[in-house]
Amino acid sequence: MKYNFTNRAGDTGEIILYGPVGESFFGDGISDADFAREIRSLGNVKRLEVHLNSEGGDVFAGTAIYNTLAAHPAEVEVHIDGVALSIASVIAMAGDRISMARNGYMMIHKPHGIFAGDADHIRKQADLLDAVQAQIVDTYASRRGLEVDQVDAWVNAETWFNGGAEALEAGMIDQVTDPLKIAAAFDLSQFKNTPSALQAKADGVKPAQTSNRSRASAAIARMKAGIIASD
Repeated sequence: MKYNFTNRAGDTGEIILYGPVGESFFGDGISDADFAREIRSLGNVKRLEVHLNSEGGDVFAGTAIYNTLAAHPAEVEVHIDGVALSIASVIAMAGDRISMARNGYMMIHKPHGIFAGDADHIRKQADLLDAVQAQIVDTYASRRGLEVDQVDAWVNAETWFNGGAEALEAGMIDQVTDPLKIAAAFDLSQFKNTPSALQAKADGVKPAQTSNRSRASAAIARMKAGIIASD
């Protein structure tokens, strides 16, 4: 993840979060502990501007990052510069005001994970996934003033908001901003309803790079034998 925390003009902090959420095999993610430490380094700012372009990642790290932002006393403005997919869309909900580029994307879906163990263990993990989903749905609904049943249906269907206008109409953001050209390579193979326009951009990633990243991520998941993939 390309991330940067800057104290601008004394009372405004700028946070740039580009890339995966959570610790990464490739060292390009940001952990919740690092995020908390970096945000404290900004001091007593009155305003936080968060620029987001992320495919998601670790659901628990993302939830902690969301909680850190939501609890911050400053006014938080979240700008979705490119994509806010999976748990990154939950982080976006920490904004007191959320904007999204006209050519941006937001996606919400069911949490998932890779597990190992006997039937009893896997049933417990399935129950945990259900609990995580309920928490995620509540976050979207409560922060945006939406009906829980509607949000739950969106999550179950893996719903994409293709462009700021769709996200605004759905009530997921407050404002649509001018289109931006953002250079970022994401592996979207884990998602089932990826819009063709976004997939075409992602296809610019070298196949070997994407494949190696996917294999490494899967290996780490198997070793942890728990939930490492986000919502």
